[in-house]
Amino acid sequence: MLGRLAPSNHNPATGLKNLLTEIRPAIVSTIIFAIVCCGLYPLAFTGIAQLAFADTANGSLILDKNGTLIGSSRTTNELAAAQAVPRKSIASPKPAA
Repeated sequence: MLGRLAPSNHNPATGLKNLLTEIRPAIVSTIIFAIVCCGLYPLAFTGIAQLAFADTANGSLILDKNGTLIGSSRTTNELAAAQAVPRKSIASPKPAA
């Protein structure tokens, strides 16, 4: 008598239905928290930052009258085409000696 785990009239479909009934609230709450924490919360605070700190929220960029980026007020460095030379990479081919 002790060796029996389930009654003889046990229906596996009923067990699966009970399992899904128990798991459904956990799945729904996980989806809701993912939407709130990964979507709505960051969007809300990004919008608040853009409204409250419009001059610094985008990196304090300085633009000329044509809308061309000329520098940043934080670093006080001007960007020039001559300074925009990429540095050498390990993957670049070595010159022949």
